[in-house]
Amino acid sequence: MQAPLPDNPISIEFARYKISGSSGCNRYFASYQLMGEGIVQISQTGLTMMACPEKITVQEHQYLKNLADINFYQFQDDKLQFLDAQRQVRLIFQNLPALTLEQTSWQMAGINNGKGGVVSSGQTEKANLQFIDGKLQGSSGCNRLFASYQINGSELTIGPVGSTRKFCAENDLMLQEQQILQALKQVRRYEIRANQLRLVGFYGSLMLSLKQKGAYFGAVLYFVA
Repeated sequence: MQAPLPDNPISIEFARYKISGSSGCNRYFASYQLMGEGIVQISQTGLTMMACPEKITVQEHQYLKNLADINFYQFQDDKLQFLDAQRQVRLIFQNLPALTLEQTSWQMAGINNGKGGVVSSGQTEKANLQFIDGKLQGSSGCNRLFASYQINGSELTIGPVGSTRKFCAENDLMLQEQQILQALKQVRRYEIRANQLRLVGFYGSLMLSLKQKGAYFGAVLYFVA
């Protein structure tokens, strides 16, 4: 068995007979039923369609293949184990600690392009955001960004965003900056799952996707490669 990639952990959440989580890049979702003591049936999974680097895509396929083959579950040493029809352990999970937005720093992973899609490029990871004591700070990849913010439960209100006025020589950085500024204006709430932050706008539209680089909060400890 192997551990997930350290910067792209895998998570799973259970709520009202629904499963959801992160494969390390995409969000996945399914339903499940407990058929008896130690027996679980998981439906075919659905998946968002964000493009991922090859090694993360390989991890995603391996994890979802394991999840599709699960028939049994058990608890051992405070960890949840998923087993296949031959009762071989395929996945091992640990509990997810609760996270809050305050005092956190995030690296950009995906940006709403204003055309209904969340995209990433080689410049995306140059952008970042920090939420510290009501002050939002960060970088678009070129200019520094700053604003105020307020949190009420999962609701997030971001004040007018200011920025430095450095000229961005690369056209794709200038476009990225404009997309980030437009996305921040539309943010209404946030979700933190594993090491991923989702800033969500009107009608549930994903505006920005970010990750905590180097931090590991994922539930999946090991999976069969």
